[in-house]
Amino acid sequence: MSIGRVGASSIFFALIFPLAAFAEGVTMKISYNEIHDRILPQAELTTTAVQLDVRLNADGSVQQNEARVSGSASGGRSRTMKLGGGQGHAWKVAGPHELINVVDYISYRRAILVTVHDRSCTAQVDYKLKPGFNDYRYHRLKNGAEAVARSVRANGLTCSIQ
Repeated sequence: MSIGRVGASSIFFALIFPLAAFAEGVTMKISYNEIHDRILPQAELTTTAVQLDVRLNADGSVQQNEARVSGSASGGRSRTMKLGGGQGHAWKVAGPHELINVVDYISYRRAILVTVHDRSCTAQVDYKLKPGFNDYRYHRLKNGAEAVARSVRANGLTCSIQ
């Protein structure tokens, strides 16, 4: 297979993970609690447990499964994408041993930065308002209605490689 067909994402993947893992693919498990200091529809501090399973395959494809639970409400989604491709929910190379995933919400973006250390990883989650917004607007898991928070943050982050 030529370098042109392998692509930069596959070369990066091979440099991050051992060759044996490269042949089989690697799954990163990222979990954290997302804390919303919500002001609408009613003021309260809400917590959503987030679990991401991100499988990086040798062909440069990424399979992401996301599960969210907040109180009695739950939701999730699965998607397959190309590493480094597209807009929106794509995983991209951020630097040596780093991958980033940026997701657009109504008024803000959530970025997950994963740093790989041999067969372990660490993750950081950041939330940034889009220009022109002063609050964090999102759709509730419970009913899909729009909610507004004065801040969003992540805590209890864990990251592992399997």
